[in-house]
Amino acid sequence: MRLKKKYVLLRLFVFFVAYVAVIVVFVAVQSTQKITPLSLKLGEMSVSGRYSSIEQKDRMDSYVLNGNTTVSFNGIEFNLGAKKGNIQELKPEFMAVSGGFVIFTLPDGTSLAFGESYENIIPKLIIRAAFSENTTLLELPYQIDRASEVKSSESGQLIIGYKGMNYWFDQPQMSTRTVLSLRPEHTEVLYQMVPEIEGFSLEDFVLASAYSQSAYTETLNRWRDRNFSLWNQAIGTSNDEDMVVAFIGESLRHGAYQDAVNAVPAVFLNGTRRTFESTGYLGRLDVGLRSLTTTERTTLNRLSTLIQNQSSDILKESHAILWLSTRSYTDLISRAVNIVRAINSQSITLDIIPGIFEGYVDFASYRAREENPFAALIDPALVLINENLTKIAQDTAVLVYNNGITDIEYNIRLVRRFHFTVK
Repeated sequence: MRLKKKYVLLRLFVFFVAYVAVIVVFVAVQSTQKITPLSLKLGEMSVSGRYSSIEQKDRMDSYVLNGNTTVSFNGIEFNLGAKKGNIQELKPEFMAVSGGFVIFTLPDGTSLAFGESYENIIPKLIIRAAFSENTTLLELPYQIDRASEVKSSESGQLIIGYKGMNYWFDQPQMSTRTVLSLRPEHTEVLYQMVPEIEGFSLEDFVLASAYSQSAYTETLNRWRDRNFSLWNQAIGTSNDEDMVVAFIGESLRHGAYQDAVNAVPAVFLNGTRRTFESTGYLGRLDVGLRSLTTTERTTLNRLSTLIQNQSSDILKESHAILWLSTRSYTDLISRAVNIVRAINSQSITLDIIPGIFEGYVDFASYRAREENPFAALIDPALVLINENLTKIAQDTAVLVYNNGITDIEYNIRLVRRFHFTVK
């Protein structure tokens, strides 16, 4: 019994000695590897961390990083080694400085660069990624400097107040998010000053004919009556379905529906221009059904192609989200949302703004429990509209000039969802 006890004590002693030896070796290895604090200042951008050595990599002096590294710029700090929820840690291995950019190399070969540029003496931060073959997403955790003021626009977009200036991302971020996402289809993001709208007064663009509800209604009724008179004169030879539908619809308001139907010419009734749009007024459900089937198939193919190509032109389509939602194309909606999330303020153009407004309203209607991806695009879109808003024709109209032309259809589509978007 005593022998067994001695044997157990001996084994414990051997294990203890081995453990101590491992600790001693580990400490010795660590002590031979010199860890140096890293502190770098490039204009308004600061980089902090630690490195163990400097090596030649791709003809540049590269710091071999050891531990966490942060990049700070005007009120915001990116933590490149932070573990945040389910977000994968970046853990950059190397860092180099080239052409005004600080370039980090990640374990999978992806590179992440931070650089500074100036526009009208105002600095902005450029964040740029070059993805490796197998990487499809980079998520950069960030935190707001304690000295900064966290704000949000009316649509919920994150705005950071720093030393009297307001900054935001050109890839709009909601104020509830603390992670910036980069993808192969959208590899660059700017952190820049929020543009100021100077000298804008809404009253300057309110016409006398629309100053009150009664004045607006009266003006609209006069316009409808005038056009109804013109349609009455032209309907006898018209082969245009839009005019036929508008004429019959307005005739209902005037109590002259049957007279309007009788006035539709045979060239339209018996022609090939009829679709399901006029079936409700003129009958022939067989023609309407064939037309509807063809239109549905054509629309699905067109939207699917745009989404497959990751094209922001999906927003040039009228009510694309509404069309997909009412037909339960869930996968296409999810992929369309990814396209919207990748849009930055610099890439917003006038021709996709109606689609942004429509998407905002339609997404809120059909997916109210989800974060609305269109919300962060509203403010940049309004800034662009303001820059192109013009009074014309002796103050008889206010229009947004699209590509330098007066596009009435565009303006009608724009204003139909404008009120619901900014209310």
